[in-house]
Amino acid sequence: MSRPIGEPSAIFSRTLQQMLPPSVPPPVGSALERMLVIDQLDRLYDRVRSEPRESFCGNLLSALNVRVEITDADRRRVPLRGPVVAVANHPFGFIEGVILGAVLRALRPDVKIMANYLLASVPELREITIPVDPFGRDTSVRANLRGMKESIEWLERGGMLVVFPAGEVAHLDVIRRAVTDPEWSRSIARLVRKTKSTALPVYFSGGNGPLFHLAGLIHPRLRTALLPHEFLNKHGRTVELRVGTPVPCKRLEEMPGDAEATDYLRSRTFLLENRQSEKQERSQTTGRAIVSATPPNLIERELAALPASAILLESGPYQVALATAPQIPHALREIGRLREITFRSAGEGTGQPLDLDRFDETYWHLFLWNREAREIAGAYRLGATDRLGLDGLYTRTLFSYGQPFLDRLGPALELGRSFVRSEYQKSFQPLLLLWKGIGQFVAGDLRYTTLFGPVSISNDYQPASRQIMVDFLRRHEQEPDLAKLVRPRRPFKKRAG
Repeated sequence: MSRPIGEPSAIFSRTLQQMLPPSVPPPVGSALERMLVIDQLDRLYDRVRSEPRESFCGNLLSALNVRVEITDADRRRVPLRGPVVAVANHPFGFIEGVILGAVLRALRPDVKIMANYLLASVPELREITIPVDPFGRDTSVRANLRGMKESIEWLERGGMLVVFPAGEVAHLDVIRRAVTDPEWSRSIARLVRKTKSTALPVYFSGGNGPLFHLAGLIHPRLRTALLPHEFLNKHGRTVELRVGTPVPCKRLEEMPGDAEATDYLRSRTFLLENRQSEKQERSQTTGRAIVSATPPNLIERELAALPASAILLESGPYQVALATAPQIPHALREIGRLREITFRSAGEGTGQPLDLDRFDETYWHLFLWNREAREIAGAYRLGATDRLGLDGLYTRTLFSYGQPFLDRLGPALELGRSFVRSEYQKSFQPLLLLWKGIGQFVAGDLRYTTLFGPVSISNDYQPASRQIMVDFLRRHEQEPDLAKLVRPRRPFKKRAG
């Protein structure tokens, strides 16, 4: 039963006094309360517990004027029944548990939070908290084993459990030069697999202030001492919460061990940082108006004038042709127009009326013509290194390399500026026909045993996704001997964290 409204609870003051050694004089304890804003926490609690509304967590957020931003799509990702372990990052300290208590218990009532035992000292939070002790005291091991046992029992009854696998709040990592969660505990992945639970990645945007991280550089306990201050300074803030797609237990059981499962859950959680908002539209490059389409009869006339050897293959309504710029001025203009349209729709493009450059004048152009629709469906640009020389290659504008690189390759074909127009992207056939045409060309001239070229990564991919692709290629596909001979003119910038 709650105390009368007028009677101060001093609940946090009493908790602090229990943590202090008996030798600390009362005046010093009182000074610490004020310094650590414990007295302000007590006053906040007294104000909230007197509210008649049902949800304590919601009342507490209202008292702090904290607004939680979560989309309806994210709410729908929360499983409404069955054992679930919500794994969340830990950027703030206390308020994450309060937010998830308010949000998740509004969706399903059987939610408990594995949290610092100090939260369990609040009577209204006791029933939804499974307390653990992160402070490494003599009694911590026993308390944490008890918490793990209670968590297993809760999940086996089909409940939902919120956990913060980092165990401590995100802080400045001097080596990585980033504020991030410390290493996640492997016991959480073990808990998920043992109880056959679904894992639910949850990501909080934001973090604590500079003073918090500076204090941690002096001593970690100073950082802990500032947590009440960080809790109160969230007043008036908006906290964005993102929920990922649930991870079935079977997915984690396929992994070799708890370490791999833990790394996977952490990655799935932090990838939410860069997830495109449902409100965001697909990015597109804007620019000058695209030129009008080239009349098809002009392209047909150029195709008819090409030598028979220029038609590399035919398949149904399609023709794959190879020509130089002087042979197809009208078709090349249309290729430049379609390039710009296609690249703009993928968040790229030049912003010009059409996408042509000086290299188009000297390269070969391999393109797919639809005779029935009377239109170009896609194209590639090919440059022979022995024909164009070092200074005539487009890739030299993107990478710095010299003749030794070309000597190592031997006669080679540089491929690039490829596209398949959007109307044809629902089928693999156009791209396959373009590559079949490249194969026909190479088979007809056995000098060219190597194909190379640049590949752009669209801005529609989030930074974390681009980082994963680059890391994978460097680790598994890079040719070390060739890589020594090439340097990017604009190196990829690795993400911090």
